[in-house]
Amino acid sequence: MIQLFAGMIGWFGFGIIYTEVLNNFNLFNFKLKVYFVAGSMSLSFLIFKLILKIYNGKARDSIEYEKKYSLVLKTYDICLVLIFLILLLSLPFLWWGVIMKLAKLANEGKVLY
Repeated sequence: MIQLFAGMIGWFGFGIIYTEVLNNFNLFNFKLKVYFVAGSMSLSFLIFKLILKIYNGKARDSIEYEKKYSLVLKTYDICLVLIFLILLLSLPFLWWGVIMKLAKLANEGKVLY
């Protein structure tokens, strides 16, 4: 239960980062809501974990469900790798946005302490 709760908090945090990166790019005519993106990422983690738990329980009963469980687990691993790559690629853009904001504040003569 603690692992599930910690995972949901972690995915919510990643959702906040993704939302800020996408909002800084101004890809849309509107600003994405942080709670919508982060909440959907956290909810998708919960749903995927529940599916894995169900298939894991049924995999002990039959070989058919064991194959389905391995397919679901492989899909889960692929999704995690893709999300990790997206996060890894978005970090430089996030830092670039932070550096640009700090440079603008310094240019205006503001101090952040």
